[in-house]
Amino acid sequence: MVRLDVNKLYVVLGIAAIVMSVGISGARSEGAEAEEVEISPHIQNLCCGTVTYNIHITNNHRFQRAYDFRTESPDSKDIWISLEPKTVLVPSGQEEDLVMFVRAGCDLPHGDYRIRLIVSKFEESLEREVLLRIPGGCARKQPEKAEQATEGAAGQEVGKEKTDEDRDVDGIAAHAPAGAAVTVVRGGKDNRAFATGLLLVLLGVLSILIATILRGQK
Repeated sequence: MVRLDVNKLYVVLGIAAIVMSVGISGARSEGAEAEEVEISPHIQNLCCGTVTYNIHITNNHRFQRAYDFRTESPDSKDIWISLEPKTVLVPSGQEEDLVMFVRAGCDLPHGDYRIRLIVSKFEESLEREVLLRIPGGCARKQPEKAEQATEGAAGQEVGKEKTDEDRDVDGIAAHAPAGAAVTVVRGGKDNRAFATGLLLVLLGVLSILIATILRGQK
């Protein structure tokens, strides 16, 4: 019969138990880390404005944990991220939900932009990434060109008004007798009425002078 060494058997069983416990704890920690912080949805479409991402925290550990958050946009400086508070305390076995706001500039080129969340917990840290997508069908705004177009249109309207007033002045001057002074004050219908009345007065005075001269000659 084969004689078993009890001491060696205990050593083998002890090593096997240690290996199994390490493997199980490692698997649990990986599973807990994979599900501890989640961001949804993974992709958001945006043409111009603000979208939100939901952050879900689950503390599967036996003790309360403090989660410190930091955000960044590695692909563009024209993307702004807002997440408050920066630190969250979650008791053991509890869950917490946060909202992350992401705003993009209206002149941002089409494409996908990464939004990164860095979570620190004690001496550990993990990263989560989602995408902000600017579709190709988005109409990009050009504020500077729009302002220039508005100023150009305003200048054309002013030029048109000046042209109309100039035509009115030319018409009054054409009907005025030689040597008569014509005074026109620009500024609207009241000024035009004043100029017309003044012209009629001048014509009346001139008619009286001509009639007086003709009577003196007779």
